[in-house]
Amino acid sequence: MSTAAGPLNPNAKPFGAKPCGSANNRKSRRGGKVVEVVVSTPWFSNGVRKSEICLEGEVVAYGGFMRLGEKELDGRLAVVGDVRKVVGAAGRVTAYGSVASGTVTEGSCVDMWVVIDEITEDTIRGIVEGARTKPTSDIVCTELGGFVQVTAPNSQYPSVKYNITFSSDDSTPLLSNVVNQSWSDTYPHAVTVLHILREVLDQTGNLDVCNGGLSSYALYAMIIAVCNISDQPTAHGLLLEVCRWYGTVFDFNALGVSTSTGWCAKPVGTTEALFVEDPLDKSNNIASGCSRLFAIKVQFQHCFKTLQRWVETPGQPATTTYKGRTPLSGIISHKRLWPRAERLTSPDQDDASSEHTTDESSEVLSQPANSRPAARSLAQIFAVTSYDSLCSLDDPAELEEEDELLCDVGRTTLAF
Repeated sequence: MSTAAGPLNPNAKPFGAKPCGSANNRKSRRGGKVVEVVVSTPWFSNGVRKSEICLEGEVVAYGGFMRLGEKELDGRLAVVGDVRKVVGAAGRVTAYGSVASGTVTEGSCVDMWVVIDEITEDTIRGIVEGARTKPTSDIVCTELGGFVQVTAPNSQYPSVKYNITFSSDDSTPLLSNVVNQSWSDTYPHAVTVLHILREVLDQTGNLDVCNGGLSSYALYAMIIAVCNISDQPTAHGLLLEVCRWYGTVFDFNALGVSTSTGWCAKPVGTTEALFVEDPLDKSNNIASGCSRLFAIKVQFQHCFKTLQRWVETPGQPATTTYKGRTPLSGIISHKRLWPRAERLTSPDQDDASSEHTTDESSEVLSQPANSRPAARSLAQIFAVTSYDSLCSLDDPAELEEEDELLCDVGRTTLAF
């Protein structure tokens, strides 16, 4: 069975990889008969034979499970379209962050950047009410711009939060989209690893920025930094390397994280425990509010030690004594993911429709969700680059040098 989020119950050994463990822990004996063990997880909701499970296959399957399908994206983009209608010719509305980079998941906030000339509390309140949204935070209005967080109670996904920033300049979100798009294109496995580590940190409160946690953007930058210094051709290889690097190797006291070189010297006078260089402004620390570094580092260590048991290396097979259902079950709790699995396998999932539907979001998402990555479709709306020029995640083409790519895409973006 498959859904918009990808296969949930593969019946063959995933991607031709060897299964983890030995025959002793893949089968059990009952009454003298060998019985195949079948395990069930949210991302393998219909069950899968334990003999067919391998780390690489499960990592990729989890990424497909967490990736939003067409209906889910349409429901979120429709609200962006409603805000755009209210703003009209008086300004511009750009979606950025996870929804534009393809890293958005069910629990992600949707970030919007609204460019208007007059930024007042009354103006912001009028846009919020006109788009049939409801504020969940106070309206902040300063000389530099404004901000409000809202939900859309009448939409298909009323619990999704939308962060709306008001400004007179739109260069920041456009350039951010360019950078994030180049990351997704150059390192397709990084998005899958982000989905896994985001859930690991979030289930223990270490992704709560308001309480000293790490932001998803900073976590993504840390993964990209490892991509730049370590050539990992597989998704599980990158996951292990990220956990090993930040859990046991990286010196956070002396070094900062850089997406271009892997690491950098901390700026003089920096007092933050964690410094993650902003790719748009190298002097800015996008992890400045993180005060839970010790707990985050311990989680990276735990993930590395747990997942390493499932890796088969020449002369050293995977452990035969590990009792976890699957590799990822050792680091990710199932409880809060089962509701998503139930929704994805619900018979009426394909019939779900949103009251908020715009022609532009429907047109952009006309491609099957599992045929092209969502970020590529979204690029058409936000003019990050042309749809046809982007490569597929399943068969990534070799890209030009990074500077040339950013330059070419930047021209298209700024022309918008």
